[in-house]
Amino acid sequence: LSKTAGQANTRVLTIADSSENSVNFSIDNSITTSTATKIAFGNANSNAAQFATNIAAAVNLANTAGTLNVTALVASDTITVSLTQTAKGLAGNSAENIVGTAVSDSVVTVSSQFSGGDGQWASVGGDYLNTADYVYTQDFSDGLEDVEVNITPLVERWIAGDQTNYGVGVRLSASYEAYATAADTSADSSVVTNTDGATKSYYTKRFFARGSQYFFKRPVIEARWNSATHDDRGNFYYSSSLAPEKDNLNTIYLYNYVRGVLRDIPIIGTGPIYVDLYSGSAANTEPSGGILLQNFDPVANPIRTPATGAHVSTGIYSCAVCITSAATPIETLYDVWRGTDASPTQY
Repeated sequence: LSKTAGQANTRVLTIADSSENSVNFSIDNSITTSTATKIAFGNANSNAAQFATNIAAAVNLANTAGTLNVTALVASDTITVSLTQTAKGLAGNSAENIVGTAVSDSVVTVSSQFSGGDGQWASVGGDYLNTADYVYTQDFSDGLEDVEVNITPLVERWIAGDQTNYGVGVRLSASYEAYATAADTSADSSVVTNTDGATKSYYTKRFFARGSQYFFKRPVIEARWNSATHDDRGNFYYSSSLAPEKDNLNTIYLYNYVRGVLRDIPIIGTGPIYVDLYSGSAANTEPSGGILLQNFDPVANPIRTPATGAHVSTGIYSCAVCITSAATPIETLYDVWRGTDASPTQY
């Protein structure tokens, strides 16, 4: 950029690498050739292209000196310098942010941070996050089962942006991977040293890649949830003065199937529906006796009124009911659904 010697001189550009090395490059108007710690500006007054060349030279000299694991290249536009981490693989993305340095007044503009590391893995076989939140295991009885593990914690971190999504890897435990000594590793750089490994093959491993011709064998990340509607039929409680009112309610559902398909009850439609609760007969096989009291205040309101239910969706009705405790606890309740008093058909 068009900066004079006075504007640029003594400014500092700090560049760090993924190994936590950093160099403070001072911009020096008194020199025309960069060093491993200084960026020459004596020949770059208002000359952005020369300034870019001098920046790249300083960075590369620091790399040669071993004080910084970063190389520099001037782009074809002659004024942009691309910095590249020499760290292998994704490790090259993890250097410090270089925006917050002492360079100001647009002497240098940082257009982007280190990213795009996709070269050779730092570790043979791949680089993995090995903390407990990112490692999932599955045991096999005979070795022919499908791999199916719950990776919810990892996916939630992807969604929250706490962890970059680089996918997942599948591998056997060390004791089932191939045995390999340091000598094997030195002879073949693609071999992982594994002195705890197996010296024989136990079974055929069948791993399918995402490009497999067998579509339904390709690995997938599957989102699952339970969309079933649950009620309280098997988890029913008497009403209690020790519980909040909402916790004294028990939700039950009525499903009206016609020829295997859910249908609204014609006379009810999407309107209200009513529920009476009964105790069992002597054999406890059917509703009998009078309607049980469903009130929070049976003294002030002792009238045995039905609970009012509502339409949920096609053919499904829901109702919240409660029951006060009796001298002899009732183990089985029968819910009888019906229309209004004018149309008292029971369902």
